Amino acid sequence: MAPEEPKRTRKRKKLGRGLSDISHIFLSGADKPDLEAGPDRDPAFWSPDVDILSITSGEGVRGKTFLAANLAFGLSLEGYRLALVSADPGRPDILDITGADRADGSLDAMISGPEFGGILEADLVGRHPAGPGRTEPAVSPMEVIQSLATKVQRVIVDTSPRAEAGLSIWKFARLVLVLTEPSSEGMKSSYLTIKHVHAASPGLRVGVVVNFAGDRNEGDRCYRKLSNVCRRFLKTNLRNYGYIVPSEAAEAVCGRAVPLAREYPASKITKCIDYIVRLIVMDQLAIARRRREVTVKACASREGR
Repeated sequence: MAPEEPKRTRKRKKLGRGLSDISHIFLSGADKPDLEAGPDRDPAFWSPDVDILSITSGEGVRGKTFLAANLAFGLSLEGYRLALVSADPGRPDILDITGADRADGSLDAMISGPEFGGILEADLVGRHPAGPGRTEPAVSPMEVIQSLATKVQRVIVDTSPRAEAGLSIWKFARLVLVLTEPSSEGMKSSYLTIKHVHAASPGLRVGVVVNFAGDRNEGDRCYRKLSNVCRRFLKTNLRNYGYIVPSEAAEAVCGRAVPLAREYPASKITKCIDYIVRLIVMDQLAIARRRREVTVKACASREGR
């Protein structure tokens, strides 16, 4: 009769509570592997010091351009050097919201109005020769983003959910924020957009912002429905980036090229956007901290420590 194996006496280590706070970074592929070399891959552009944040939405969901412009203003107050790129043929145009001068029609980066603090901007819309039915940019979005990468730390791209340009943007992006609405049609169209993003870059981090939510509970319910569907059918995890309440303040500032936080600093919608800005900054700090830790461990293992 064979002797019995000794029972395991060592206790298993329990995971710390802090891992739950940053689990979305690891589960959603923040540190995705480098893409293989190809026609869209440019080593000079692919720099860890430059992040691409794509703002998109479900088809028919309103508020994407407004969110992109005010997020850029909020992140600029945090000390980031930013560039705004408009890759959406729809209206209102991001350059109209921020007050940038687009009269010359050149491809050079333009400066937004003084109220927005002089954020660099580039417009890919309206670069086509005259003719009906043109919906795609006349130049590659990555060409413009590459030219801005040497001047800024983060590039925020207002991306259309229908345009083919979004595929190349999502391929190189670090984060995509998908704007949705609590209505069933809004959630369905946003799910289709998330599906397109996932097809373009399966390991990409995707966040959800619920627009026109009455309160936090309604925003959370909408996020949970989308998250459950994406986890079941796409095998991907979504990050909840908050909600935006309906407000007359948003309509008041759009036509005057004034940031919402500067005109209505105490409004509820301003606090909603500030919350999204804080989440983006916290995620960036968490990812940078983990990369430093991985680099230090790798150097120590090579030196035999």
